[in-house]
Amino acid sequence: MFLITGDNWACGSWGRSDPSSSIKLMSRGLSECLDDKKSFNVPNISLGQRNQGNFAIIKQLQNWLEQNPNWDIKYILFFLADHSRDIQVQGSYTHSVNSYYRELESKLTDVINQTQLPLWLIGGTSDVPQQLVDAVPTACQSFTNWLLNDQPDIDQPVLSTTFSKLSIDSWNHVNTDQEQQQLLADIAKGEKRQQQWQHDQKYFFPDKQNPNLAAHVKLFWLIKEKLKFLG
Repeated sequence: MFLITGDNWACGSWGRSDPSSSIKLMSRGLSECLDDKKSFNVPNISLGQRNQGNFAIIKQLQNWLEQNPNWDIKYILFFLADHSRDIQVQGSYTHSVNSYYRELESKLTDVINQTQLPLWLIGGTSDVPQQLVDAVPTACQSFTNWLLNDQPDIDQPVLSTTFSKLSIDSWNHVNTDQEQQQLLADIAKGEKRQQQWQHDQKYFFPDKQNPNLAAHVKLFWLIKEKLKFLG
């Protein structure tokens, strides 16, 4: 039994039935690939939460595991979300980011230690930073890079594609010149990533913000190879 969790990318692929309709879930993505009864029939549960931050996702995961101790979970696959959803301004930009990922590493490690379950990260709306790659098993550091460049790892992870004006203004008051340049560089990287999603017609069409079913199929084959769970 696989447990899939994360933000909207963990839920599956999103789109519209017509241009005037609201966005909706079009497929269950990786979960759908796993439980395709004609081909694989790997049982799984998806706890994906649309637009949630990593801390809220971890809390829901812990609650579910505590309330469902009899489920035979073999692996947890965790789609990492953009840090902008729950990062706190704690001094400079660099200090805030480092503090955020130290806390996230601690929370993820607690889940692994408490449950004794293998947990694998997948870089979703945020790539997996190197400090987490070094500390937590990672199945795919960058889902986007895997789709666009056939490389699951990435030299310069993109950790956020959206920065709030409030956070930027707060950091600007305490940033050194070097940290200010780092913030501007990360904002530019996030904007470039958004453009990649907007322009790719194979894996991010038609939603242009979330990977489609073909993208999740490609991710499935990478997961299958890394975890060897289908023999």
